[in-house]
This record gives sequence, C-alpha cells and structure tokens, in this order.
Amino acid sequence: MLLTNTLLFLAVAAANSASAASARYPVANKICKSLTIPVTVTSERSSFSRPDKVLTNRDAANYVFETERRDAVIPKATGTKNVTETYQISAKFCTPAKGGPKADIVQVLTHGIGFDKYYWDFPVDSAKYSYVDAAVDAGYSVFFYDRLANGLSTRPLDAISVQAPAELAILHALTKKLRSHKLTLPGAVKPAKLVHVGHSFGSMLSASLAAKYPADSDGLVLTGFAHNVTYLQASLATWAFRSAAENQPARFGDLKGSEYLTWADAWNQQVFFLSAPGDSFDSAILKVNEDKYKQPAALGTFLTIGKLFEVLFQEIKFAKPVVVVTGQYDVPACGGNCDGLLEKSAEYFKEATAKGVFETIMQPGAGHGLNLQYNATGGYKATLKFLDGVGL
Repeated sequence: MLLTNTLLFLAVAAANSASAASARYPVANKICKSLTIPVTVTSERSSFSRPDKVLTNRDAANYVFETERRDAVIPKATGTKNVTETYQISAKFCTPAKGGPKADIVQVLTHGIGFDKYYWDFPVDSAKYSYVDAAVDAGYSVFFYDRLANGLSTRPLDAISVQAPAELAILHALTKKLRSHKLTLPGAVKPAKLVHVGHSFGSMLSASLAAKYPADSDGLVLTGFAHNVTYLQASLATWAFRSAAENQPARFGDLKGSEYLTWADAWNQQVFFLSAPGDSFDSAILKVNEDKYKQPAALGTFLTIGKLFEVLFQEIKFAKPVVVVTGQYDVPACGGNCDGLLEKSAEYFKEATAKGVFETIMQPGAGHGLNLQYNATGGYKATLKFLDGVGL
C-alpha cells in the first residue's frame, strides 16, 4: 500500500489538469447541526519570564526582531503546573442526508493557526473550497470545531494561557465524547470509527493525539505537514506580526491589552499560506479571508508549540492508516520546496509504514493553505481515495 511521493504527485496532477481552476464538487446533500460543547480538561501550563509584553504593533515588530535574529532570544518556560479549566467549544457536525455505509465514519477536522473551523467549509464558493462538502459527498460524516481562542469557542483574555497541551487535551476530550456517543448528532449518527484530519498546527495536534492516545483514532490525514521544522521559525517572519486588536479593531478591538497576534495584511497571508509559482489562487478569496475570516493567534500557542515537537519527533507507535498531504511549495513545512521532504514522516510512523498504510501526497502547484488554492478539489479527491483504499 505504500506508494511513492512521485506517483501520488502525478496522480494529483492528473486530477488537477488545465481545468483544475474550475473543478467543482456538487453541493453536498447534507444535514448539519451546530454544537456548543462544554469541555473540562486538565493540562500542563507553562509560565514564562519575559521583559516585555507583546501588546501593540511596535511590540510585535520587536518580538519578530528578537525571535528571528541570528542570536535569537526565544522565551523559555520558567515553570509548569497542571491547570483544570472548562471551555465552551463551538463545533459543527454534518452527515449525508440519506445516511449510507460510511456515515458512521466520522472525520474530525482540526484547523491551524490563523483560521477557524470554516477553513474546512469556506463560506465562499463551497463547491471549490469545502472539504466538508467533498467528504460528505463521499459518504462520510464530519465534525469540525473552533480550536480554543478561535471562532465562537472560548477566547481567554490571557493569551499566554492558550497553550498547546491544553489544545491537545481538548481534542482528546472531544474525541472521547464522540466515541462514547455523548453528543446528540444529526441523522442519529453513532460514530463507529474516527479519522483525525488536521491542517498545519491542527495536523501537529492530530499526530500528537495518535502518539499519546493511539486508541483515539482509526486513521490520520495530516495536511500542510512535514516532519521538518528547519524553516518554521524563519517563515513566521513573513507574517510581519501585528497586534490583532490594532490590525482589525472592528473585529478584535476587545482584545486590546491582550497578547493576540496576526499577520499584517493579505500579502503577508499570501507569502505564508498561498505562495506558489504561477496563478495558484484567487485574489478575491485571499481578500475575503483577510477581511472577514482570519483569526487572531494567541502568543501562548507559539511559545508552547515545542511541546508538540517533543511528541512528534519520536517514533509514533500508531499502526493505522496515515497520509501526509502537503503543497508542493509549502513555505513553513518545507521552505517553499517539498520535493523529497514528505517521505521523512515514514521514519516516525514506522508501524504504519511496515503495514503498508502510510502514504504521502504532494499537491502540485499549491502552498500551505491547501483548501484555498485553485486545485483544492484535486487534493480532496486524492485524500478521499486514500481513505477508501485503506478501508475507511
């Protein structure tokens, strides 16, 4: 079952031929339900000693300088403690209106930094940009949620408290609720299998979940992901960090005095998420995401992302299907050229590789934000084909 990256690259390229820009899925015949789920979790919280808070645009510029220079000053944790908190997590569940044999296979979708759950179901031209519709059209149910401090989920004013271990604990708690049938879902769906699908930071969370709690998941789809952090820190400089409150006061003015950041403008978003040679995305989509949908990023998330690396860069004892789906020109994952890098993950997913259920897909002509590129639907088809091929 293990296929080479080159073969899958060619397969996706064929799906994304000259007509890729107009490729569409039919609008899925689905029923959906919005959910607000109280989640109580206990997780490790780190404290940091820092000379200055990052509250304004000037502070954000200083933060970029301090963390990107040759002798970078990266804040170090001065201590940790276990903290129990209850959060309200906003989610949505969609299932095929007519049910079907795969309706009890639920894909759990975790978005990355700078987005909310609608990364998976973009509110503009969903026939081109909705992974939710593609998955439901293929017969799956989907559960997608706003990560802590994003969208309609709880957003603590203390941005340093929004840390990676808490996010992982929340994903684990949501997974347990789905597996134990504690949620009332549309179509009376009782999840039988769960496939965890992530993008970027969401992929790191999904892979970490499989590493720490392998029984939680029946399969992984890791998009915008590579076992490589060589370029991550430098790529974050392309954000040209701004205070979220100062950058979009109409949307994020209530965060004034909190350490929530964002990228400077649509063109910084382009460099990090969508850059690829040629015409790979619609500028109108870039603009609407910038103006209406981008989300603030908590500084605590950036400061504790290393907690996930401690898990990810060890052998992940997970013997179930894993597919890595990453754009050919992904900047943070691959420094803008993923050729030969995605296969590295096979060294960490040794059990899945040995069973022949590990694959990589390099999506041609795409950057980091796969779901907002012209050839998004080609990536959806290749992903869903993989899942079907491994019995999911």
